[in-house]
Amino acid sequence: MIPYLILAIFLGLWYYFTKKPSVPSGLKPLPSPPGDIFYIGHIGLLGAKPHETLTKWAQELNSEIYSIKMGRLNAIILNTDKIVGELLQKRGAIYSSRLDSEYLSHGIFRGANVALCQYNDYFKKLRAITVGIFTPQQIESHNSLIDKVTKEMLSEIIYTSTVSSNSSLSNPEPINPRSYIRRTTLNIILTVIAGVTTT
Repeated sequence: MIPYLILAIFLGLWYYFTKKPSVPSGLKPLPSPPGDIFYIGHIGLLGAKPHETLTKWAQELNSEIYSIKMGRLNAIILNTDKIVGELLQKRGAIYSSRLDSEYLSHGIFRGANVALCQYNDYFKKLRAITVGIFTPQQIESHNSLIDKVTKEMLSEIIYTSTVSSNSSLSNPEPINPRSYIRRTTLNIILTVIAGVTTT
């Protein structure tokens, strides 16, 4: 038992003295909300509505930018459009990179996912292709398809809520439109990408 205890103390001291500082020398650390737990950090404090917790912490810290611990990682929270524009638009080459996940980016997507790609030359090529596809002119070219599929969805909703339930237009049955909206969105995507629709 004692050898294991000595080993644990040794490893703890080794980690403490060899770990890299989270803040480079010469820079002040970002404010951080209290209550983080060793190794877990603030994950357990986010609650059922993390956006509300993050907003509350921003107000308590009175800071446009702060950091929280998410397990082994430091997450930087940006609170205002001003700081987002400053860091991600004006200095995007420095701050726009993503967390390098070997499992997600290489294991699943084989490095070909623009959302998980590191900010490098490969990302710039993918971004240029993506931006070229989603120009306003390209999107406007599908307006007739979007109008057609949307009208079909609305007609089906009206039919389902009135005719099929023996109701009238003045007193229709309430329905949940979620499945109709999902199918319509899927039909638009499939038609644009593959030229097929689903029913």
